[in-house]
Amino acid sequence: MSNTLLPSALLAVASAAGLSTHFQMADMTTVAVDETTHGDLVLALQEHPQAFRAGSVFPDWGYLREPTRDLAEAAHWPPFQEAALAWFLQEHPGPWGAAERELLTFLLGVICHGETDEAWHFGSTAFLTRGLAEDLPTWEATRGEGLIEAGVDIFVQVEDRPGAEERDWYLPVEALVQIYHSLGHTDATALDMIIATRAQRLGLYLEDTAGWLLYLYLRLTIPWCHDNYMDHYDGGLANGAELTARRLEDTWDALLGRRPADSPWNGEEHQPHGACARGVFVELAGELLAAGAADVPVRRLPDGSARLGMPRILDRAALTRGLESLPARLR
Repeated sequence: MSNTLLPSALLAVASAAGLSTHFQMADMTTVAVDETTHGDLVLALQEHPQAFRAGSVFPDWGYLREPTRDLAEAAHWPPFQEAALAWFLQEHPGPWGAAERELLTFLLGVICHGETDEAWHFGSTAFLTRGLAEDLPTWEATRGEGLIEAGVDIFVQVEDRPGAEERDWYLPVEALVQIYHSLGHTDATALDMIIATRAQRLGLYLEDTAGWLLYLYLRLTIPWCHDNYMDHYDGGLANGAELTARRLEDTWDALLGRRPADSPWNGEEHQPHGACARGVFVELAGELLAAGAADVPVRRLPDGSARLGMPRILDRAALTRGLESLPARLR
């Protein structure tokens, strides 16, 4: 997809962080699923791991632009998740081939995102709440949350998943449009999703290739978060993976019984996610895409999905300037 098709105004971004963190929690969730009771679910997640990861970051897509913020918020909560599964069962009653299993795995990734966010964000002992109190007690909450989420992304990339994220991203855009429309969100479009996901794809690439530039600064700035992001009992990555694994096991049982799974959560019980802080890597990704300094190739497939390939840096001087600006963007 050429940048000439993507107006600069559509690439201005204001995003929640969490790309690497959600990828890591997706991988940890696969391991946390009980293989003795749900071996078929484990096999499904292992068959299409990148679809599961891509689904696990999808709900934040719409925060990149104000007009699509409500679409992002909707994707975090059970009404969207349950509508997605109901739509899948109606359109694909089975038996499921590889394409249907890939789509289902992506939708399970969407559930993974919502479940881990629930533990991460909400409650007096939640990881993000404790992190603000321990490391950034004088910071304005939205700004502090943005730094913590970006910081944990960097900790995850440097410590837990070094090396380029080279696999294509799977995005079932036409299915997602139909799911949104079934809920009355008729303003959801495939183009908007592709634009936003290109910025996310490049943002993760930048985290992976340049996150070490910020690693020491972030370790010194948010030491409690660094020491506890994996094992904090309420919303740390391990806790989030365990909660998500149990939710997916229940969901899988319900799918095999051809009924939607009940969820313990209800998005209406919470205030919507606050105005998301600008994620520095996605922000920089948007600027590079808008300037033609980088590209994320997109292939549209006959099944209505899209594949987002490995980002390409077209202007290394612009990339260098952008990377040099990262410390100031976080302060």
